[in-house]
Amino acid sequence: MKSTERGLQIWVVLCGCAQNRQTITYKRLAELIGMGAGTLARPLGHVMDYCSLHKLPALTSLVVKTGRGKPGVGLTSVKPEDMDEMREKVFRHNWYYNLPPAIQEL
Repeated sequence: MKSTERGLQIWVVLCGCAQNRQTITYKRLAELIGMGAGTLARPLGHVMDYCSLHKLPALTSLVVKTGRGKPGVGLTSVKPEDMDEMREKVFRHNWYYNLPPAIQEL
């Protein structure tokens, strides 16, 4: 599967997390979409870039390291001091109002 296709899978999972006001670990996200734990950077990057380009809250801010509760360096465009505020924006946004991005858009 291409990294953009994995990005779309991640988009769907993260929209569900946002709806339920939950974070998810990199490990659990990788398990859910059938990837290895250390292989998420590229598909997460597609989601991060799409959100930034379309001025959407950073969905990738919901993916956190086990035991730390914070995203890895470079996998979100949000400054660490703004993370809690961004997560609230992600939780409040109605992700199901629009269609998910097409694979070509990621």
